Amino acid sequence: MTGGSRGIGAATARTFAKNHAAVVVVGRDQTAIESTVHTITISGACAIGVAADCTVEGGLARLRQIVNDRFGAADILATFAGGNGIPVPTLTETATHWWQVIESDLTSTFLTPSAFLGDMTARHTGAIITMSSAAARLPAQSCGVYVAAKEGGDALHAAPRKGSRDRRHSG
Repeated sequence: MTGGSRGIGAATARTFAKNHAAVVVVGRDQTAIESTVHTITISGACAIGVAADCTVEGGLARLRQIVNDRFGAADILATFAGGNGIPVPTLTETATHWWQVIESDLTSTFLTPSAFLGDMTARHTGAIITMSSAAARLPAQSCGVYVAAKEGGDALHAAPRKGSRDRRHSG
């Protein structure tokens, strides 16, 4: 569960755990990760925390190895990392902020599934859940770069994959 230390990701991690799934809570803030893991494990459910930056391939390879070593190949991957879409008027947008949002909200949406997809494909099973935003459909309400990142993520995951037997997409 990337982005699992806060907000929707943490709530989803707790819901999966309540339904008897072993959960790996992933984020960048160790304190927030530990807090979410604690709220899950105190109830007797199974969870571990892993600090990882989902914009860095090496960190995702390490995450995949930890998951495989501890639980076996992932059955479900939920990619909720991101959320840097702080509204910035187009006239004051900076290249630095632009790239931060693209990295956190689009690049991570590509790299994270890429790290786990090989295992799922080899086993012919698995599900990947990606987080989008109404901003992709209601661009006037959000920062332009956030809209672009979310629309890009939607397009990336809506595109049929060669060899996939299941092309469901809930945009």
